[in-house]
Amino acid sequence: MAYDLNKSRPKMPIADRAKQFMPFAAVKGLDEALAKKESELQFEKKSLLSEEESARIDRKLRKLQPGDPIVIRAYSEEGKRYLDYTGVVAGVDFVYRTVAVGSRVIRMDDILQIQTNL
Repeated sequence: MAYDLNKSRPKMPIADRAKQFMPFAAVKGLDEALAKKESELQFEKKSLLSEEESARIDRKLRKLQPGDPIVIRAYSEEGKRYLDYTGVVAGVDFVYRTVAVGSRVIRMDDILQIQTNL
């Protein structure tokens, strides 16, 4: 049986036709979950140290010896925030401007505080 194209049929209301083209959420709750996760992430700006603070940190770095227990608060580029690194000094390199605490290598320019009296 052939379909007659000339035969008129009732038109779909415009409001119903528009619904066909509206966006839909393929995964329910995804937008809310992403908004919640984004609000949980807190990024910190890296602080600029004064000359006095930089000199104080430099003095502490020059006194460090391998094996000294230490806590360093330094900026993490990956996490975009300050983290505390606790451990034992493995080495200090003034040429490459790094401090090794355990297996972690910290750039001297990222250091905010050093605590050595543990």
